[in-house]
Amino acid sequence: MDNRYLWGLLLVGMFALSFGYGYFGDEENSISEYIYMGELDTYNFEVSEQGDHFLNWSIAYYSDGSINYIKDYVTPYPYGPNELLDINLDNRFRKQFVDAKQVYITRDVYLDEKTNSEIIVSLLSIDRLIDKFKTDSMIASIEDNERSRQLNLPVITCENANENRLVIWLKEGSENKIYRENDYCVVGEFIEGDDPNKVATKIAYHIIGVM
Repeated sequence: MDNRYLWGLLLVGMFALSFGYGYFGDEENSISEYIYMGELDTYNFEVSEQGDHFLNWSIAYYSDGSINYIKDYVTPYPYGPNELLDINLDNRFRKQFVDAKQVYITRDVYLDEKTNSEIIVSLLSIDRLIDKFKTDSMIASIEDNERSRQLNLPVITCENANENRLVIWLKEGSENKIYRENDYCVVGEFIEGDDPNKVATKIAYHIIGVM
C-alpha cells in the first residue's frame, strides 16, 4: 500500500466531513437541538437528520497575554456527549494539551485496514481539531515497519512524549476508555470491533471543554 492509498482515504474522510457541513445547511435536515452543560462552558448542539451532532463552540486566540480575537466554529461529531458518558476519562489532560508545542496522534498502522479505515477518520477528526489550536501536529505510527515506511510516517510512542510534545495514541483494548500512560501521553483505547470514533470524539470534547 503506497502513499496514494492513504491520501485517498484521507480525502474520503475529509470529503465526508465537508459534506456534513454543506448538507446541514439545509434547515429541513435539522431535527433537534439541545444544550449541554460542559466542564468549561454551556454548549449548543444541533442534530441533523443523519444523526450528526453539530457543536457550536469558540476559541479565544491570545497575543501578548491578552485576547486578540475570538473565533466561532461549528463542528460535526458522530456522537453527542450523552452517548459517551460511560467512556471513562482518567487523569484529564487539557492543561498538557494547551501547554504542548507539538501534538502527535499515533496508532498501529495495521489497524487502518482492520477497522475498515474507521481509525483513519478518528485520526483526522482529532487532527482537524488540533489544527485549530496548534500549528504543529502530525499523524504517526507506533512502530517502524513496512507499511509505516510506505506511508512515510514518523515513529512516535509514549516514550517520545514530553512537556513540549503531547502524544495521543489510539489503540485496541479490552474496553472503551481514555487514560494517561505517562504525564504527556494520552491513550484512547477502544474495544475490538467497536467504532474508534467514540473514543476519538470524547478526546475532542475534552480538549474543547465539553467533557
